[in-house]
Amino acid sequence: MPDSASKTVLCFTAGKDSTLSLTLLLQSRSPNAKADPLFKPHVDHSVDYNIVRCVAFAPRDKPFRAHPQDIVKAIAQECLGIPFEILYVEGPDMVAAYREHILRMHTDDGASFLATGDMQDVCSAFMDRVVEPTPVKLVRPLWQLDPDLTLRQMLGPYGLTVLVTCVDAHQVEPELCDALLGKVLTWEVYERWLKGQDKVDQCGERGEFHTLVLDSPLHKRRLEIVRGHKVAEPGLRHWWFEVEEWRVVDK
Repeated sequence: MPDSASKTVLCFTAGKDSTLSLTLLLQSRSPNAKADPLFKPHVDHSVDYNIVRCVAFAPRDKPFRAHPQDIVKAIAQECLGIPFEILYVEGPDMVAAYREHILRMHTDDGASFLATGDMQDVCSAFMDRVVEPTPVKLVRPLWQLDPDLTLRQMLGPYGLTVLVTCVDAHQVEPELCDALLGKVLTWEVYERWLKGQDKVDQCGERGEFHTLVLDSPLHKRRLEIVRGHKVAEPGLRHWWFEVEEWRVVDK
């Protein structure tokens, strides 16, 4: 059994980055042999990362339409079997608000690591500043990895079923918005719309698009979208895929 030094809390949106990060952490001692040799995530292979909880930091008054919290909770708890909690944060000092939660992770959960799916710097090294004076170390398996290579690993050897739930119409051309929104990222979609793109990050790391992972080899059960529709209006910056009905089903 992993000892207390490996207890880890994961920032989790049920999107592709946090789901792949979860997979990489749980497979730290036995990396995927089918992955591209050039794909080198930042994971300490001498550590057994024991994921004790998934969390999402969120303001109380702002719904996450790209990652509906009832769906994220169901994916974490019912599909993956990991406890999930929303950690509410309020200003004006957001660093202090985040840090208070992280210190509680250490005292209440015995966590030594906080893992995120971040691939690029967000808000001037915000998470680095949050954890710096705490006993909790930041782990970012995907940090600054090549986005095209990373997306290909998600679709290939790691087998993620990725649904695009939101696109930024100010960054993404209308034709590409329509091609991605509400669709599962398949090899065909990648080859036609994302491969070799220089205007759009293949992993959407500049906020071009957001996702939910419906299934993966790690999932004990999968999420099925029964019914949904696109919310795409002229002049609207973010186009959404509104999930109207969903269910967790056996695999």
